[in-house]
Amino acid sequence: MTWDSAGEAEYARHLDMLKAAGHIHDWGRGYRIELLPAIAIAGGKATRTVYVPDFFVKFTPQMVAYFIEFKGVQTAVFRLKMRLLKNKHPNIRVLLVTKDGGQIWV
Repeated sequence: MTWDSAGEAEYARHLDMLKAAGHIHDWGRGYRIELLPAIAIAGGKATRTVYVPDFFVKFTPQMVAYFIEFKGVQTAVFRLKMRLLKNKHPNIRVLLVTKDGGQIWV
């Protein structure tokens, strides 16, 4: 697999180790979650606003427990998307993992 950063690749290896040790059932790449419907801005093409987390983690075969976002820097766009996500999908849990190893629920 290719990753957006070396940190994401390293975290993927960490998730592999958690799976091998039986601490999680499985993990994978995140998938698109719509935050806002398609809107045409200034006569341009209509685009929808989506959030794609870096990873999802399953504790059992049937349940997606939470998403993981690996971030070196929390950009304004990321913070906005987190607010939109919590507003539209309040039950979705996102764990922010920082490059220094910190973990924060957002």
